[in-house]
Amino acid sequence: MDSIRQNKVSKVLLKEISGVLSQKFSHLFLGSMVTVTACKVSSDLSSCRVFLSIFAGAPKEEVLKSINDSQKDIRFELGKIIKNQLRIVPLLHFVIDDSLERAARIDELLKK
Repeated sequence: MDSIRQNKVSKVLLKEISGVLSQKFSHLFLGSMVTVTACKVSSDLSSCRVFLSIFAGAPKEEVLKSINDSQKDIRFELGKIIKNQLRIVPLLHFVIDDSLERAARIDELLKK
């Protein structure tokens, strides 16, 4: 169970990471539409898993690799924005969010 502090930090990170990605790193998307769906912060606030939903365009794995290759630059830009809110800018780990596909598959199985 996440603490109140973790929930607040994850909401701030969700908002700011999505802004940074869309404004300064949209060239990494390779023509795909990328949305930050969730952020999960560790209990010590030192790392954050960022869940990305990737639609259309290039294959998801290529887009994810492109974003992960620029993880340090994204973290640096994020640090400029949240420097007054957090002492340590968490390490970012980008992951593909496949919850929509799982939900569609479950729905399809239930229909059968």
